[in-house]
Amino acid sequence: MAGANSGNNNNINSGANDPFEEFEFRPINEGLGFHRNQKKQVTSTSLAQNAGTLSAKMPTAAMPKTNSSIAPMATMKNSVTSVATGTFQSPLPRPEARTEARTETKKNSFQVPTIEDDSIAKAQTAVNEILKNLNHKRQLDFVSESTRLKGEYKKSKPHFFAATLDAMLITAAFIMCLIFMLLITKVDLFKNLTHPLTSNSVYLATFALFMSVTFIYMVVNRVFMGATAGEWAFEQTCGSANEKDKANYTPRVALRTLIVMATGFIVLPILSYLFNKDMAGQIAGVSLFKKPNA
Repeated sequence: MAGANSGNNNNINSGANDPFEEFEFRPINEGLGFHRNQKKQVTSTSLAQNAGTLSAKMPTAAMPKTNSSIAPMATMKNSVTSVATGTFQSPLPRPEARTEARTETKKNSFQVPTIEDDSIAKAQTAVNEILKNLNHKRQLDFVSESTRLKGEYKKSKPHFFAATLDAMLITAAFIMCLIFMLLITKVDLFKNLTHPLTSNSVYLATFALFMSVTFIYMVVNRVFMGATAGEWAFEQTCGSANEKDKANYTPRVALRTLIVMATGFIVLPILSYLFNKDMAGQIAGVSLFKKPNA
């Protein structure tokens, strides 16, 4: 009996000390989200303390029976601890790493070798000397070309198309002057021209006006421009460069113009074509010059 009672007492004591009688599974968090971190930390702490107490009170013989029950508790503890410590926070970039990356980039950059000798200066000096020589040679070529062009003019006979262009311009200037004269004097030109016996002075005045316009046109253009418009258009000039610098150039040009006008504008040009020389220039001392390639 005594042995039976002792066995019953052991069963009662073992039942009273059973750690799983008052254990209750409860959810770790209420609802979704992680907005109640303090409650989770308290729950995880209490679970850890209970687990430690249970492991201390349990006999050694009962440990193999409770391993399957304690394993889930350890898993829940690890999950709660990981949530509480905030595993969802991403690490911020560290400036030390950036500095190291920049340092490595600078070290890996290509280093241009420097030339310590004066080879670049010597090359620059040589280039400058070559350019200076080319510029000097170009100036000399320009001067020689100008001299050659000035010396290319040779004596020439009158040009037919140049004389035609000058005649057209002289006629236009004569008509313009005649219109101004009639407006000023208020003379009926057509009435006077239809009565030649009584209008000799009108004929004489008209002829004098034409000769004056021709003389002024030829002399002024040749003295100040070196050639008339027709002569300039066909690469001709009246007199050489040395003759134009002399003081008797203007009287010679006037004499040449008077000789051509006195011979009727046609005789001397025809003779010049026949003899292949400037007859008026031979007489007056001022000949026409022209470029050979013109």
